[in-house]
Amino acid sequence: INNVRLELDQLRILITDCTDILQCRIDNALQTIAEIQLCEPQQDPISLDEFSKLTDESSQQAVGLITKQASLCEKAVRYLLEVLKKRLKPHEQVQIKESDSEYYDCALKSAMNTKGHVTRCNDCQPCAFFNFLTIYWNKNIDAIVQCTRSSLETIRKRLQQPVRYVGEEVIRDQVRNPLFRTDIVLSIPNVLVKPSLDDMQSQLNKSANTMLKIGQDIPEWYHAQKLREITIKEIEKQALDEGEDVKLAVQAKAPKPLHKVIAENNDVKKVVLSLNSAISTFKPDVQDMMKNFTGFAELWEKEPETTVKSFMESKPLMVDFEALFKHYRRMETDIDEFPPSFQVGSIVFFTDNLKRGLKTEINNWKMSYAKALNDKASQDMQMVFDKV
Repeated sequence: INNVRLELDQLRILITDCTDILQCRIDNALQTIAEIQLCEPQQDPISLDEFSKLTDESSQQAVGLITKQASLCEKAVRYLLEVLKKRLKPHEQVQIKESDSEYYDCALKSAMNTKGHVTRCNDCQPCAFFNFLTIYWNKNIDAIVQCTRSSLETIRKRLQQPVRYVGEEVIRDQVRNPLFRTDIVLSIPNVLVKPSLDDMQSQLNKSANTMLKIGQDIPEWYHAQKLREITIKEIEKQALDEGEDVKLAVQAKAPKPLHKVIAENNDVKKVVLSLNSAISTFKPDVQDMMKNFTGFAELWEKEPETTVKSFMESKPLMVDFEALFKHYRRMETDIDEFPPSFQVGSIVFFTDNLKRGLKTEINNWKMSYAKALNDKASQDMQMVFDKV
């Protein structure tokens, strides 16, 4: 009875130790990976260049953090296995081999019919250890996938325009925290958005791809490397046994690299697909907004020099000049009444550049007419002096 109690006490200690390692080291590392953000924009809208820089820098920092946590997780898993291995009987410990040539070889392999099947069982200690490592490598992958999906989802939510229904009417509410800022500029003969919506969509897609490719820079566990080697050997053996093309079989069935696993995850693909058209959906509303800036084409459709010359040939009176300058003052008033910015969806469009551009064109016309008026006044005064 004392021996049983002693064994039970040792078992309780082992369970406590294993639970602590699992919860405090392994699960904590995996949870930390899952919560890392690859891109976390500020509350205020940012420019396209700022977004691109933020994504690149955040992704690089995230790769370093994920690599560190994944390494801690791998070490904790191996430490846990060492703790369990010490509790095994000597003949069971001998079966567990970690060398490159005999990496957790199945102890029952000789008794198994492995033709065309993966050479793993669920009964021997080496396979139990091997499968445990595989499970936690997959959990590590799942955490990285969750990190990527969560980061993409954060951007998608910032871009998504809230929709509510009043009866059969669909009402789109204003986004509270728009993500992007851009400028409305005068590019004669057009009024344009710069950077354009297409540029913004292209950069958004590029940034999403940057996040999807973080797996290329994250080192695999040693077990993952051995798992790939073992799996490829098994695929090659099966292909030879069945008379298939070995190279094609390996390409089709070999474990995929981490960045492909991330990119091909169904949940990740859904978010990426949504992001691929997130900006483009705002185009109709932006086109409606741009109608606010029509009515200024006269500023660039004609050249000031030839127009003023033609005007002066008509021998205008002072009231004609006064009417012209009042017209330009009204245009300036209309420009000043433009709000500092417009918001469409998750994009804020600033009008300062456009206002400056339009006023510059108006000033060119005013200066041209003012010069002509000055020349006319000089000529009239000279005629008076000549008569005197």
